[in-house]
Amino acid sequence: MSQLFIIGAGGHGCVLAELASKFVGDLRADWTTVILLDDQRNRPALEIGIAVSGKSSELKTSVGTGDSFLIGLGNNRRRMQLLHTMRSSCAPATLVAPDAHVSPSCTIGPGTVVMPGAIVQTGATIGEGCILNSGCVIEHGVTLESGVHVAPGACIGGDVTIGECSLIGIGASVLNGNSISPDVVVGGGGVVTQSLHEPGTYVGVPTRPLQ
Repeated sequence: MSQLFIIGAGGHGCVLAELASKFVGDLRADWTTVILLDDQRNRPALEIGIAVSGKSSELKTSVGTGDSFLIGLGNNRRRMQLLHTMRSSCAPATLVAPDAHVSPSCTIGPGTVVMPGAIVQTGATIGEGCILNSGCVIEHGVTLESGVHVAPGACIGGDVTIGECSLIGIGASVLNGNSISPDVVVGGGGVVTQSLHEPGTYVGVPTRPLQ
């Protein structure tokens, strides 16, 4: 029996645990059990039928051969920090929802999750620890560096590059061929019409720096 540990039992962690549980007993999955860990031991894990079993530090003493983990945190920098720390104990998993469309020609890094309804098109390269959230679109030739979060309903046009740990907000769009610096936040509904070269928060149509 192999275990999938979800680190973090907040909203995002519970979404991952519930989705991963659907694969238990499925030959497509590398796990037979899903376990939630959270440093707030008594934190309620919503109503998904999976209790919090311990703190994140217990991963090192609980893992066995073939076990894996995912980081269930929305904070991009913190998620990547934990991914690098925890991988000394076991390997990060990759989780792809059954109803996501993922081109066979794209590459997806370890620790990345692709949520229901997401579309990842031809030749896309997705780094480690990314979140491709519900209903987002990643078009052809896109490169997402590690730790990027593309929020629900966001659309990344063809041949776009998005730097490490950036967040593309709910319903935002990045037009074809543009590049985005690491540590950029594009606010919900924003439209990126030209490359963003400096870290910061950008909002509006077209996007502009938030003052």
